[in-house]
Order: sequence, then C-alpha cells, then structure tokens
Amino acid sequence: MKYVSIARIEVDHTKNDKYKEILKDEIESSLSIEKEVKVLYPVWDKSASDKLTILEVYDASLPVVSSIFNS
Repeated sequence: MKYVSIARIEVDHTKNDKYKEILKDEIESSLSIEKEVKVLYPVWDKSASDKLTILEVYDASLPVVSSIFNS
C-alpha cells in the first residue's frame, strides 16, 4: 500500500531560484536517506511561478509510515 502526501507552497517570487536549489537538495537527500519515501515530485504552477505542489509517495508497509498515517 502507498500513501500520498500533497503540499501546496507559495514562494516569494524573488527567491524562486534559491528555493529551487534548496528543494533539489532536499529531494535528493530524502530519496537517499528516507527509505520509506518512494517519490518526491515538485510541480510548479505554469500560471503562477511562485506556487508549487509537492507530491510525496510513501511505502505504507514500513512501520514508521504506518504509524504516522494511522494515528
């Protein structure tokens, strides 16, 4: 079973480039360190460059994920 988490974020448009750098590093770290994270995907809004949605998919068979989503 998989769980999906969706985060909607608004970024100061003057800091988009810096945020993208930080986000790239965070995604790489999460995918390499957190074995329960299977997908972490940012989607930028084409009509509003300061808004994005982050989709995270977790493996629910791992105890840490099960305890978070079932509490």
